[in-house]
Amino acid sequence: MRTFSHRATLALAIALSLSTTAQAQQQNSPDGAKANAKELDAVVVQGVRIQGYAAQVTNVGLKLPVSQRETPQSVSVLTRSLLDDLAVGSLDDAILFVPGVAMRQYDSIDTQYISRGFEITNYQLDGLPATLGRAKPRLAMYDRIEVLRGAAGLLNGAGEPGGAINLVRKRPTKDFAADASFRIGSWDLYQVQGDIRGALNENGNVRGRVVVEHEDKQLFQRGADYRYSLGYGILETDIGNDGTLSLGMSFEKLKTTPVWNGLPRYSDGSALELPRRASLDPAWQEVVTENRQLFAELDQGLGDDWRLRLSAQYAQEDGRFMVANGWGAIDPQTGAGWSYSPTLQGRDYGNRSLDAAVLGGFEAWGRRQELIAGIGWNRSRTDADGYSYADYWTVADVHSFDPYAAPRPSQPLPDTYWAGRYTTTQRGAYAMLRLHPSERLTTLLGARYSHWQDEGLELAPTRYTGSDYGDNHLGVYGGLVFDFSRHWSLYASYADIFQPQSERSTTGQLPPMRGDALEGGIKGEWLDGALNASIAIFDIRQKDRAQLDAAQAPGACNGGNCYLAQGEVKSQGFEATISGRVATGVDVSAGYTWNKQTYSKDANLQGQPFNTYAPRQMLKLWASWRPRSAEAWSFGLGSNWQTETRSSSGAVQPAYAVWSARAGYRFNEHLSLALNVDNLLDKTYWQTIGPNGWGNFQGEPRSVTASVRFRF
Repeated sequence: MRTFSHRATLALAIALSLSTTAQAQQQNSPDGAKANAKELDAVVVQGVRIQGYAAQVTNVGLKLPVSQRETPQSVSVLTRSLLDDLAVGSLDDAILFVPGVAMRQYDSIDTQYISRGFEITNYQLDGLPATLGRAKPRLAMYDRIEVLRGAAGLLNGAGEPGGAINLVRKRPTKDFAADASFRIGSWDLYQVQGDIRGALNENGNVRGRVVVEHEDKQLFQRGADYRYSLGYGILETDIGNDGTLSLGMSFEKLKTTPVWNGLPRYSDGSALELPRRASLDPAWQEVVTENRQLFAELDQGLGDDWRLRLSAQYAQEDGRFMVANGWGAIDPQTGAGWSYSPTLQGRDYGNRSLDAAVLGGFEAWGRRQELIAGIGWNRSRTDADGYSYADYWTVADVHSFDPYAAPRPSQPLPDTYWAGRYTTTQRGAYAMLRLHPSERLTTLLGARYSHWQDEGLELAPTRYTGSDYGDNHLGVYGGLVFDFSRHWSLYASYADIFQPQSERSTTGQLPPMRGDALEGGIKGEWLDGALNASIAIFDIRQKDRAQLDAAQAPGACNGGNCYLAQGEVKSQGFEATISGRVATGVDVSAGYTWNKQTYSKDANLQGQPFNTYAPRQMLKLWASWRPRSAEAWSFGLGSNWQTETRSSSGAVQPAYAVWSARAGYRFNEHLSLALNVDNLLDKTYWQTIGPNGWGNFQGEPRSVTASVRFRF
């Protein structure tokens, strides 16, 4: 009777979750039920059991379930155990603990991740290329985060050579399990999560999982708040003896009063003398986004040695932004100089992806060799529109600004409406051989042919303008892994990636920028992958960057300036990481990065750093300890340290470290309690340094979060 009750409860929860998400999809999609029937979404990832801070296998680099030691590029994994211990709820929070990755903030929901000097532009959901919306993902429905540093063009096509992030969704289990967690904390944080999973029939060949979350909190800046809700459901069924079909969907809603502009600086470049909770954004601002995802995956065996994986996914984020655009450096004597004007914007992001791949092995040279080959298609679309208001305000003295007293806009400004649609389509075919010439040596050879097409249509107040351009690219990938002992391997790799650019020369559109990444190092693995370590050196060159052609008159190239594909930047560095169990009861996740990046060929910036928002050095550390003498207790301590960063105007944030700590107590197998303290020493720093007129964001002051978790 108890087993039946568990299945009935799970089946009801899945039905409610899927029906609620489907209703939201029909109500918010212009195609209604037609979209549900037509645009299913799929994911291609094998279920992997991960315990502790180390992942035995990853999929982000090669689309094959191989260990980090077998992947000839730098990979870091934030497992669910680590994410829970850190008590992080969003990708922005989690990325601060990824070795070698820095974050730049544009507003309280829009951020940029920087790896090896380049923005990370490639994202995957369960290994399938995806385009994220304006708001970065929350993490309740994901099992882990896999981050590859370096060029990732083989599976992703176009992008920057900084890396790729793969978000791996939670999957059903055969055994029934459920847990619920409650969190309260600083800034009036209230959060509740629920997760229920298990088999839906007697023999366990139909399984399901449902995850729900709701969070309500104030941001630490005065006048800003954040409310978020999630519903996620997935069904999984076995097909025959060697096949699995997965179907799922999710619905997320975010409603926030954002910090939209950050803070300006004084006109002499010095920081404003304002309280840490100060904000120059009016409290009437509102951003509402709704995100829907549909996905499906078929993983089918084709005999003993081969598998077929078919994946599809559909994602749509609809956003409405009622915000005030502010700007202006501040007079140190009077506090004047800040102005803002309101605007209403709509931004809808859509993404569709399809992928079909075969992978398997064959015998050659007396050993088993491996092959993966596939084709993929991805289309991302942005629909944007908006208008400005006639209202315009200047602030007499920023030191006395009150977000709650700021007047609301009332009158739209005539003839300011604008709209546009921007579509990017990628098609590609890829293949990779994983050869084993000897017992200790593995050779990887891969190639990808990509076609990239960008189309844009803009409606200005008085005329239509359009753009349409595309590129082809043949990319290659190569790697070597040599196991010179039981635990250690030497590796080397070459990977490239391309990034189209819209600038034109006298003969037409410029060719894409090309990113070439060389990497080599040593990797170690112990305890069947429960502990991983790596040391890497890397050299990345991005070539054929647009440079202004001074020999041509302005407007000579299709009405715009002319450019030449002659620029180049380079990024070189060293990295060391370790993750997993280093001793009984002691788990760590740590990484040190040294990175120098410069303009190596540039008419005006030769020899200067090309991304001053990326620190030269970073050290990310988190360690947890569960003492043998008091097994019910657990303790954690971590630090994020980085050297100075600079803005384009020359403002400097000196080197700093932010410490975090945790203490937890497990009452029994069902109930546990934890207390997390972020910014333990209450360090005052600028998380992002911007120009004098806007875009400066202070780091969050000390905050405390208490968590209670029930397991059933």
